[in-house]
Amino acid sequence: MTPDEGGEDLFAHFSEIPSKGFKSLQENQKVTFEVKMGPKGRQASNIQPV
Repeated sequence: MTPDEGGEDLFAHFSEIPSKGFKSLQENQKVTFEVKMGPKGRQASNIQPV
């Protein structure tokens, strides 16, 4: 994921999309998210489509 305000890309795992059913995002889809530290460094968390 790439933050709108710039900066490095963040790792995003489908398990961080808290929705029921099939969890996927489209390329360039707008989302909100929080940033947390994971085993691969900074990653997106609580990913919500807008």
